[in-house]
Amino acid sequence: MNGVFELIEPYGRYWPYGVALLAGALLAIVDRRVFGRYVFAALLILVVLGGAIVMNGSPFTFGGEDHYFQGLIAQLFALAGLAGYAVATIAMWTCSGKCGGKTS
Repeated sequence: MNGVFELIEPYGRYWPYGVALLAGALLAIVDRRVFGRYVFAALLILVVLGGAIVMNGSPFTFGGEDHYFQGLIAQLFALAGLAGYAVATIAMWTCSGKCGGKTS
């Protein structure tokens, strides 16, 4: 059993990105069923752009009086959410006629 934990230990630090991917996929499903538009995708893109603006507007200093890492973290999680959103959207498009979705 100890060998299994040694195999998965290097990947344990990536679980927040997996959660962000799952959240992005859930947001895509909510967009499709509730809004019918890409509302949450637009919000995620705005977060990515906002994170980039914060990173460039508050450059990194070793004194800690900056907001560089907050912008970086927001941008990374929004990008992971967009990746999950894209995967779920593509899956819904390909499955729309075959898996019981819209048959127009």
